[in-house]
Amino acid sequence: MINVGQINNLEVVKIADFGVFLDAGEFGTTLLPKRFAPEGVELGHFVDVFLYFDSEI
Repeated sequence: MINVGQINNLEVVKIADFGVFLDAGEFGTTLLPKRFAPEGVELGHFVDVFLYFDSEI
């Protein structure tokens, strides 16, 4: 279960030049920009992220 407004441990499901996409469960995928991604992150790794909405749904 994803908890908006809290730290979540999410799986890396895709890597792009500009960042990594994380599996955000019922919210689909979310982008973690490259500058915030841990160095050496790979597909299948889990990262701790603070999840929030930056626009209206």
